[in-house]
Amino acid sequence: MATVTSRFNIPVPSTDLLTYIFDTPWSPSQGWPGDEPLVLNAKGPDVPSCTFNELKHLVKCFACGFQQRARPGARVVIYGTLDVYLPAVVLGAIGVGACCNICPMYPVPETVARFETVQADFVFFAPQHLDRVLSAAAQAGIPTDHLFVLDEYTTGQPVAGGTVQHWSSLLDLIKGPEFEWRRLSAEEAKTTTVLLTHTSGTTGLPKLAERTHYGLIGNIEQLLYRYHLKTRSQHEIFFCTFLYVGIGFILYGLLIPLKARYKSIYMAEYSLEQFLRSVELFRPTSLHSPKHHFQGLLNNATHADFSSVTSLRTGGAMVPFQLCEEWTRCHGSPCEVVCGMTEGGIHFASDPRILETDNTVGELLPNLEAKVVDPHGQPLARGECGEIWIKNPFVMKGYLDNADQTRELFSSDGFIKTGDIGMVNERGRWYVLGRIKDMFKRNTLHVMASEIEAAIITHPEILEAVVVPVKLPEEDDEEPAPRGYIVRRPGSALTMSEFMQWMSCELSEKLCLEGGAEFLESLPVSTGGKIDRNGLRERAAREIGTIRDSAPAGEQVTSQL
Repeated sequence: MATVTSRFNIPVPSTDLLTYIFDTPWSPSQGWPGDEPLVLNAKGPDVPSCTFNELKHLVKCFACGFQQRARPGARVVIYGTLDVYLPAVVLGAIGVGACCNICPMYPVPETVARFETVQADFVFFAPQHLDRVLSAAAQAGIPTDHLFVLDEYTTGQPVAGGTVQHWSSLLDLIKGPEFEWRRLSAEEAKTTTVLLTHTSGTTGLPKLAERTHYGLIGNIEQLLYRYHLKTRSQHEIFFCTFLYVGIGFILYGLLIPLKARYKSIYMAEYSLEQFLRSVELFRPTSLHSPKHHFQGLLNNATHADFSSVTSLRTGGAMVPFQLCEEWTRCHGSPCEVVCGMTEGGIHFASDPRILETDNTVGELLPNLEAKVVDPHGQPLARGECGEIWIKNPFVMKGYLDNADQTRELFSSDGFIKTGDIGMVNERGRWYVLGRIKDMFKRNTLHVMASEIEAAIITHPEILEAVVVPVKLPEEDDEEPAPRGYIVRRPGSALTMSEFMQWMSCELSEKLCLEGGAEFLESLPVSTGGKIDRNGLRERAAREIGTIRDSAPAGEQVTSQL
């Protein structure tokens, strides 16, 4: 199979992010007026919001004040907070040549590790994390006067006995309005790191991807072009509940709305009740949610009013087509599955003018190339399954301080080795079946975890399922067996023996859970905002080990599963 090239190719400006957002005209339609609240707090209209004009003013005032404290290339961590003034701090720091990392809340030891990995110079954090940040900063060697409270207000008092200032103390309201950020050349825009984003860890331990001005601008242009293949309202309102530290939120929740001047609703901590109240208050036109939030809406909000929503995007895990069908049947708007990675942005998306009819993740976004290869890196024909490789002009500069793993990510001809198993059909529609490490070989047949999961949730009493690999002690080969973690529907009295009997009767042998199964109240979610498959793999290994250690001599572990 020859390399597949996107049918779209678009021009992308090579400039700095601030010039792109604030000084470059946007079309079509231009969005909301500059004095209309643009960044909204999900709590409602009675708490502070931020207009486009106010944001530009705050960015300049913050940059003007911050440049007196920060060296060129300073590392800034935004920790455990998503407030309406987060864009002012992020873009203001970028305006003086700093690069930013947005980090969720962790226990103190991991917080220390994150600060040290980023080599943080400054930390801006939510007030409820004061003690945690003070402890972690002291261990990471960050001075107390480099710590700042970031909340939903533009004024505030020092805390911790006056040693920790409010972020607003850095605003230079006198000279700030005249501040000018340094415009980057085309080459500088392609090589200057603007964000350090933690990967999800699906390709190994989490790493820091260096995202450049040009790379992020390219991601924004790709998605805006795709979004506007279909006629949209001039006054779009985005509501993105992808975790605020990940590339999904950075694009759909932060940068795209600012560039296009769409309203964007910020919700610091997700709850279904608050989400539904915010939908009722603000009437969003476009929703962007990870699979576990999306599935929660289908299960618990079938009678909610989503009549203002014209489209929904979901991803972050395998999304069976029947879930998208169910959303459209209940609420009328189309559901699109998007697929990508921190290192390069979104790679695949559906054409918004076409309603998909199966499990496709759509087609390549503009300016991308891709191919499917066998284990030796040789191209496969259309319709054949293998690893998906992507060539992306907007890819990260590399993993921070990790040249070896950066080299391992790319093929000799410059393609990203995504680690995803999938295929492309004759119409250029792509299908992602799962991760390489979630593929099982049973009796010479290959089966993906996603196939088993899709089969499991056809049981009428099963709500969700995740399948992970586990090594059974008595197996002679190195091939892992599938083990399932399953959530029953509310009120279900289904027993494990009944479920296993159903599997053996209703599903083919290759889909059976040879590594056993366990019912959970809910599936665990990682700090990265996705179903915690790595945690479940570790749990599976512990559980198999416990069963093995407790088994009477001579009894096989599989007899207890």
